[in-house]
Amino acid sequence: MNEFIVTTLDTVPSLLNATIDLIEESFHYDSENKFIVDFAPLVNEDNLKNLYILTDNQKRKVYAHSGIVFRNLQNNISDTTIPMAMLGGIAVSKNMRGRGLSKIILNHIFEKFSKQLVFFFLWSDLIDLYKKFGFHLAIGQSEFSLVEYFKKNSHSHSHSHSHSHFHSHSIVYSLEHSLYKDLSNDDKDQIKLLYNKLIASKFTTFARGEKEWQLIEKITSSDLFTLRSKATPTQISGYYFINKGQDLKNIIHEIAISKEHQSQIYSLIFEKNPKAKIWQPEIEHDHSSVEKKYMALIKIANQKIFSNFVYHWSKEEINITKINSFVHFTYNNKTYSETCENFLTCLLGPNPLSEWQPFGNPIFISGLDSI
Repeated sequence: MNEFIVTTLDTVPSLLNATIDLIEESFHYDSENKFIVDFAPLVNEDNLKNLYILTDNQKRKVYAHSGIVFRNLQNNISDTTIPMAMLGGIAVSKNMRGRGLSKIILNHIFEKFSKQLVFFFLWSDLIDLYKKFGFHLAIGQSEFSLVEYFKKNSHSHSHSHSHSHFHSHSIVYSLEHSLYKDLSNDDKDQIKLLYNKLIASKFTTFARGEKEWQLIEKITSSDLFTLRSKATPTQISGYYFINKGQDLKNIIHEIAISKEHQSQIYSLIFEKNPKAKIWQPEIEHDHSSVEKKYMALIKIANQKIFSNFVYHWSKEEINITKINSFVHFTYNNKTYSETCENFLTCLLGPNPLSEWQPFGNPIFISGLDSI
C-alpha cells in the first residue's frame, strides 16, 4: 500500500473538484444537487486542512476521501463540554473498492485525533461496515409524521384553515418561506436568539458562533420557514428548516417553537407539506405518533477522556474502571459490565435507562450541523 499517501486538500487544492466528484459519484448525487452546498460545514475553505484524501505519490488522482469537522457539544445540566468530531464524505473510487482504502484514511484520522476527543460521529446506512471500526448505533431521536399526528389529534386541526394562515385567539399567524442567507440582519438575529433559547439551552447540542451561522448561509438547499403574526410581522415567533438537497427531503431537521405556538405551526406545516416529518431530540411528547430512532453511529475516541466525560455527565455517579469489548463501571456501589453499545444506549438512548435520564439534556445535532 506504499503506492498511496494520505494528505489533506489544503496541500493539494487542485484536487478539490476531483474529490467532490468522487463523493457525489459514491453518494449517487443527481445533477440538481451539490454536496458542497448540502455539507458546507464540511467542505469550505477553512476546513480543507481536515479533508483527508488518499492519492498517489505524484498527487495526480484521488482514490478515497474522509473529512472531519471538530465541534463541542454543550450540556447545560452538568455544565459539561464534550469535544467530538464528525466524519463525513467517506468515499472510495469505484474501481478501487474492496482494497481497504477507507481503512487507511480512517485509521490515520483515528490515530491522529483520538487523544483529544470523547467521540467520533458519523451518519451512514453501512452499519455493519462501521461496526468493524468500533462504531455503535446510539443516541435517541424522535421522528413523527404530521399525517399520523393529525389522524390521532383530528380535533385540533380544521381543514378550514387557509394554506398560509392560522387564526389563534384573534391573532393571525402565517409562515414565510425564505433562505437563511436572504434574511435581514434583524431577522437573522431573531433566529439566533430562538436557537439559543429553544434549542441550545434545552438540549446537549452545538453552540453556534458567527462562523457557524455564516456556513449555514451557504446551505441554500435547506428551506427556512418563519412563523409571524399579522399584527407584528417583523417579529419571528418560531422557525423551522426543512430539506437539505438530496440528503433530507421533506424532513424538518431543526425546529424552534414554544409550546404556546406548537399547534399553530404544526397546522401550517401540514397545510403546506403534509408529507413532512419532524426530527427532534428524544423527549417526551404529548402525542403517540412518535417513532424513536437511533440518531448516529458513534465511536469512543479516547477511553480516559470518555470515562471522565461519563463521570461528570452522571454527576459523579458512574465511574468507569476499564474499557475493552465491555465497559466495566461502578454505579450505586455496585460493579457492572456492559457491551459498549448497550452502555452507550443506556446512557444516551434511544430509551436511556430511566435512573440515568436526569443526568443530561438529550443530545441533538441539527441537519444543518451534521455531515
